[in-house]
Amino acid sequence: MKTNTLILLALLFICQFFSIAQKVKKEEASELTKIVFKKYNSGKLSTTKEIIPLGSSTKTDTREADTLLYIVPFEKGGYAIISGDKGAPPYLGYCPKGDFEESDLPPGLNYLLEKYKNKIYRIIKDKISPLPHDCIVWFNLNRNL
Repeated sequence: MKTNTLILLALLFICQFFSIAQKVKKEEASELTKIVFKKYNSGKLSTTKEIIPLGSSTKTDTREADTLLYIVPFEKGGYAIISGDKGAPPYLGYCPKGDFEESDLPPGLNYLLEKYKNKIYRIIKDKISPLPHDCIVWFNLNRNL
């Protein structure tokens, strides 16, 4: 009973930390991608190429436009799709092979990316708090960075 209470309090604290939308920087996206690549490639690490910011919310008088997604390509092929805001899950997709060509996406992937961008835009615009699971994932990732 005492353990459950402590876990609940820790979860509430972590979610409080991420309750306000926080931008993900390019450097963070790159580091997160390296963690994903290592996890799904038998512990092998890869370097990343130039990060592709994808989609942006509109700029207002009070804030700059926000990147909604990052496509982080790997040097030897493959890429990861990383959220541009900590209100959404960090890893949105991963492809172990091939290159990301925005002009040549399959319709299904294009549809999915548009859905992700719309969802993240709403999270930013409406200041939606992240789900508890996402809070924990971001918290653990930030400890590893």
